[in-house]
Amino acid sequence: ALLRFLARCQGEGMRLVRVITGKGRGGEGKLRRAVLEWLNLPELRGLVISCAHAPARQGGEGALDLILRRRR
Repeated sequence: ALLRFLARCQGEGMRLVRVITGKGRGGEGKLRRAVLEWLNLPELRGLVISCAHAPARQGGEGALDLILRRRR
């Protein structure tokens, strides 16, 4: 689902997307960890330039801001 979402966003020309994972208990959420691992897969590395936590007022550690590569 993450790959389809990012590919669709890139296809629509989006450059910045936010993925909301939540923090989980004690800041160690399973989804949060999984998304960070998935971003290192070859299929996703070709789509994403960088990843950072969202600003505190916009999700902080419970959300990731991803910068996507331009579509070729």
